[in-house]
Amino acid sequence: MGKRILVISFPEYGKKLINYFNSFLNEDAVDCFSLERSFFDDEPIIEHQKIEDLFRSISIKIEKFLSEKPIRPIIFFTVQVSLPSPNKTSVFDVWDPLLIYPDERKRPYPKAVLLSWLILAYPEVHWFFISEYTQDREENKSHLTNEVPLKGFKKYFSSVFEPLFDPLNLRNSIRFILTNKKETSYIPYRIFVSSAIDEEDPYAYLHGYLAYRLMHRSFLVTTEREMKTLFEEKANPLPFEIKMVFEDMFLNFPDRTKEKLSYLEIRDNQFARLKNVNSRIFVTVGHKYNTDRYYKNKNYIQKLISEGKEIRVVYKPSGGMYNILDKSGLLKEYWEKCKEEWRKAKPKQNEEEPGGHSAPGRLLVIAEKLINRGEKIFDEAKAVQDCIHGATLALEAQELLGYRTPTTSLEAIALRHKLEVKAECMFYGMEHNIDVKNRIEEIEKEVDVVAQWFNPRVKKRAALNAKMGIITEVMRIFKNYGQFDEEEECLNYFRGLNRRWSLMQPGFKGTFFWIIFPIRWYVEKLVGSLPLFILALISWPALLGIFSAWTRAKFFVNEEFKFRFWDHVMDSFSTFFGLQPGNFPTNAQGKILTIILIFLGFIHLGIFISHLYTLITRR
Repeated sequence: MGKRILVISFPEYGKKLINYFNSFLNEDAVDCFSLERSFFDDEPIIEHQKIEDLFRSISIKIEKFLSEKPIRPIIFFTVQVSLPSPNKTSVFDVWDPLLIYPDERKRPYPKAVLLSWLILAYPEVHWFFISEYTQDREENKSHLTNEVPLKGFKKYFSSVFEPLFDPLNLRNSIRFILTNKKETSYIPYRIFVSSAIDEEDPYAYLHGYLAYRLMHRSFLVTTEREMKTLFEEKANPLPFEIKMVFEDMFLNFPDRTKEKLSYLEIRDNQFARLKNVNSRIFVTVGHKYNTDRYYKNKNYIQKLISEGKEIRVVYKPSGGMYNILDKSGLLKEYWEKCKEEWRKAKPKQNEEEPGGHSAPGRLLVIAEKLINRGEKIFDEAKAVQDCIHGATLALEAQELLGYRTPTTSLEAIALRHKLEVKAECMFYGMEHNIDVKNRIEEIEKEVDVVAQWFNPRVKKRAALNAKMGIITEVMRIFKNYGQFDEEEECLNYFRGLNRRWSLMQPGFKGTFFWIIFPIRWYVEKLVGSLPLFILALISWPALLGIFSAWTRAKFFVNEEFKFRFWDHVMDSFSTFFGLQPGNFPTNAQGKILTIILIFLGFIHLGIFISHLYTLITRR
């Protein structure tokens, strides 16, 4: 693992902190970056007009320093403050990112607003608040807090958790302040806590991200040390209840000291807090090489179910994010969560009219920073974890905006789906066939929600334009990774969008509209489904053969041969697929039907052969 990045806001402690880190890490394991003290001085008081300038200045300095570092460096941001961190209390409204003091002279904590911006804009950063408030209680500090006394760095670092999914309730505490304000009541607040347990980082990040999307703050557990901190009964008491766990059935931590962790009953006895988790999702490859372990785990799972626990078993590889949610029994809950967000995003009377920017301007600045950083990750991502990191930044931006600032919200939605799809395509733990249907459905509904905030005259056009743009980007990712079936499914949906778009063009509804449009719709449906196309190839000659018999069409074979019902059907098939009369028609009905059959056969067979060739060559 590369160097840790230590960002400090008080240079006088810089050397001391570097020595402290290096004392329990490898030599020169810390890269230090010091911000000027003036950024966080209490005096002079930070004016509200300068908060955005300070935020941008700090961001530029940090990102310039990180430009040559890995995509996901481990960043520790230490801040000397004179107040408790926001995750210790819900009454410190000074951490409100939107806070404006009516009286400039009555500002008890001027840095809190600036810090709240930085905390929301950098979800992956480990924030350490070092203050006199924490120095008095050094001996009683819990590992699960962001308040760290200077002497407690080593103790805290030994059990630090990935902060991306907000396990320590830091960003969520700031969101709680925003949720209780009328103008930002749409921002979701995560009540529940979950954990993703897996020694493989890609699975841990993926499952942690899915839990985060389900409105759970999530602990990633990839080492036995983290497992002990979170689930060992003799560890410090937890200030929360873990409701749900994604759990690899066969655990083999790199720092393993305990034996037989793949026996679920033994695991639960060693990490007793797991027994209190109500919903457990076991992820496994499902092999039965160790029959003793297999049957003991199976019996123990049945025991847990009989005790009223919600147990699901999900087998690797999976068919994408939505497939994991479906197999876990969580897809319905996910759609309900989405519908609740969409309901809150609906414009209400006596509020700002659609077409305006309804998300507060300060949150818009933070969201734009998150989106810009997510785009950079998308371009440079080399691992599943990178994509999940970027998708989380886009999700944070999307939630802060609440679909209310149309253009930026669409950027966040598009970026999130692009990064999620890229993660699915890059991950060897996924099946080759990925669930696209649910993704298309979510894209369509999210864009429709955003479109409510456009002017009514352009709402439909804007929605269609956004859907085509997002689907095109997603389709391009599938193409780059050779996911041809998924690309084809997106392409079929795109054709429908394009057809609906053409209906809105000025002057489109001309003389030939009612002829061209049904034919276009019919061809799109055919190429969208190979089984449907084959059915059409069989149905047309069969139906026209029956019609030929019913209209008593006459065909010449010889003077003694008389056409019966099945002869009409066979002649219809011969004409349709041979593209020439099977038998010469001798009356008007026969001649008209022959022309129709040859024309339909030419069109269908031409499209079918070209479509089939495209499918074969792409595979």
